[in-house]
Amino acid sequence: MIDEMNAQQAPAGETPLQGWKEIAVYLERDQRTARRWEAEEGLPVRRHRTDRRSSVYAYPSEIDSWRAARPPKPELAGHAESPAPVAPSSRPWIWGAVAAVFVLGGFAFFLRTPSLDPVAEAGAAGGGVRTTELYEGGTVGAVSPDGRYLSETDWVNSGDIGIRDFQTGEYRRLSDKGSWGAGYGEADRSIFSLDGKQIAYNWLTDRSGELRYELRIIDAFGDKPKARTIYFNPDLPYIQPDGWTRDNRLLVSFQRGDWSIGIGFVSIDSGEFEIVKSPQGHISGLQLSHDGRWIAYSASTSDRDKNHEVYLLAADGSVEKQATRHREDDFVAGFTPDGKTLLFVSNRTGHTGSGARASRRKARQARQES
Repeated sequence: MIDEMNAQQAPAGETPLQGWKEIAVYLERDQRTARRWEAEEGLPVRRHRTDRRSSVYAYPSEIDSWRAARPPKPELAGHAESPAPVAPSSRPWIWGAVAAVFVLGGFAFFLRTPSLDPVAEAGAAGGGVRTTELYEGGTVGAVSPDGRYLSETDWVNSGDIGIRDFQTGEYRRLSDKGSWGAGYGEADRSIFSLDGKQIAYNWLTDRSGELRYELRIIDAFGDKPKARTIYFNPDLPYIQPDGWTRDNRLLVSFQRGDWSIGIGFVSIDSGEFEIVKSPQGHISGLQLSHDGRWIAYSASTSDRDKNHEVYLLAADGSVEKQATRHREDDFVAGFTPDGKTLLFVSNRTGHTGSGARASRRKARQARQES
């Protein structure tokens, strides 16, 4: 954010945090949040003397000082748009299978629900897009339905949205900003449409001196595609697309100016905005079931609580279920194609990678002993 910081003297004997990934880990947030805090709240991030936009670093002591001086977050309780909490179901869950696998370098489980439970019908119709989030240099993209392309932000040259061909490795820029010198503006989160022909993404722009995100749609193929803004609200500093429904709506997560957060839908055709839920704390990893009836997400009970659980929310907000209950972190990875199984990543063994390996060793040992 502040290029002039490069000229300041570095804290004596202190090792800098290199790149958005290390900065986000130190903040205990994701890279998207770290970048937003830099843009909106002056998070002390420095940049190397290079043209690479993503070549950043920061010192822990400066982040600590910034965090101590940062005004406290307002209470979220009682927000006018927050729906009443949904009472948990009295019927117990029956887990049909629990399997430890490597997914995203973590400890993952498949959760199955009983056949009579409405969650068992989540996405049963199938036919939806399966997306995989990729984090590299602060970029969050998605794989196309046919598995050939990746939507990707060009953090090196411009901040434009584009697609990469997995077969050839070629990157093709779609939006037309062109270079960092053209002014402020960059794509952040992006997803493909169900037919793979369009990309929805959020675009950071300067509106009358205030940095705000808007939702845009652009053709993924064709000659000189033009972006179309489908939604902008100055009261929502951040909004991102998380899923594309069959009735041409975008599942979105957003943050208001008072720091409260929410989940909702935006109509691609009319721009109509519908709030489904306003959770407290921190949410991440929204996934839409293939039939569009269920939303899976991870959430902490408060902004400072490190423990995340997985929740299943009906798309109309009428029903919500807590899918996991554990003292460690659980994060959504996605639905299986039939919509009956939800995959999540956990660090229940104390370490995501070694936990999965340890579980496999224990299973091998048990088989040998039997």
